[in-house]
Amino acid sequence: MLSSSSLMRGVSVLAMVSCCAASAFAADLGAGGSFKDGPGFAPLWQGFYMGLNAGGVADGGAVYNFVLGGMTPDNKNTADLKGLLGGVQAGYNAQYGNLVVGIEADGSFAKTDSPTYSINQGANMETQLNSTVTVRGRLGMTLQPRLLFYGTGGYAIANVDHSLDFGGQLFKDSGTIQGWVAGGGLEYMHSSRLSFGVELLHYDFGQDHFNLTYTGPATSNTIPTDIDTAMTTVRARLNFHLD
Repeated sequence: MLSSSSLMRGVSVLAMVSCCAASAFAADLGAGGSFKDGPGFAPLWQGFYMGLNAGGVADGGAVYNFVLGGMTPDNKNTADLKGLLGGVQAGYNAQYGNLVVGIEADGSFAKTDSPTYSINQGANMETQLNSTVTVRGRLGMTLQPRLLFYGTGGYAIANVDHSLDFGGQLFKDSGTIQGWVAGGGLEYMHSSRLSFGVELLHYDFGQDHFNLTYTGPATSNTIPTDIDTAMTTVRARLNFHLD
């Protein structure tokens, strides 16, 4: 059994070690360190994060399949989709060694259009993407402590406007479409609280039915159209880590 003097000496040593450790930790924080920092800087990807993203549509299009017979020989015409996107993301990572598993949600506003495409009867089509939202799982591996490579996939929705200028008469319809998204990216941990990277995502919204309605005052004619929308985006990301 320990004597009171031995116990006191042990407490004194423990107190001295604790004071030295606290002093070193405080000095490290004063130099900009954190719990994630240490000798050689081994960052942890575990925890919550939020950030910003910006990029553009690398490739995309909307395939118009006119249900109304006689529009074109095959009734299908494609309008290219190009433009810019930017928004925010937030998520959570769990790290097991060099394996990182997480979930992320993001929302982006878009400024896109499809260069008009003349179909056989002299009509022009155009698709405008207004916004997107995704909820995705992520699975990654650290190629080195600071560098994360990951794949991602999940659910996507978007708000779109479609229009058809047919012989000077403008037909339009808008709606929310949904589908899947998949891709991957690279992310670099610059400091214990800041990372940045690049991400490629492919969206496939499948085919949705729209009733392109005449916008003029004389009539309410509609052109029923099935439109298949897909695109691939590339964007830069900046994340702020909260844990």
